[in-house]
Amino acid sequence: ALVDILTGFGFEARPVMGDMRHGRDIHCAVLVEAHSGVFLLDPGYLVSSPVPLGNGVALVRVGSSELVYDPVTPTRVTMCARGAGGPEPRCTLKLERLRRDEFEEHWQRSFDAPGMNSLHLCRVDGTDRLYAHNRNLRIEGAAGRRNLKLVDGWAGRVSGAFGIDGAVAEKALGLWAESRRGS
Repeated sequence: ALVDILTGFGFEARPVMGDMRHGRDIHCAVLVEAHSGVFLLDPGYLVSSPVPLGNGVALVRVGSSELVYDPVTPTRVTMCARGAGGPEPRCTLKLERLRRDEFEEHWQRSFDAPGMNSLHLCRVDGTDRLYAHNRNLRIEGAAGRRNLKLVDGWAGRVSGAFGIDGAVAEKALGLWAESRRGS
């Protein structure tokens, strides 16, 4: 959808895939070529501004963490998160051109990755990064990391922390629980 919006506004944009520690071609981002340079858009990591490529390492602040985009070759960009615990490798983005059917195949297959059959929510709130995974909530900020177990009142806690309608959160939790019973 992001590629279609950007090309509709006259930008040259295309999807790129990324390898993560738990699978190949399971993260995607958008490469944009403009008269002012080449940029990467990475909304999956809550990056809210274009990441310039071509001038060496790019540093982007997301909450209290810093993402480091390092173009190790002309067609590979590694990304790691630097926080209180030091650098943590996240993915290697591959900048080769993909046919639409190749991208769609990777996109569909990415949902078979182990972590993709879970509830995931991410949000940046000031300097805090909130990450909910199933019944766990991690808050990363200047004071470090806090992990909370959301056993009771999940929908209400998620609704308040992420601004999601409580009924929608409750329905998502129910669907996730049902899918777990079926596996």
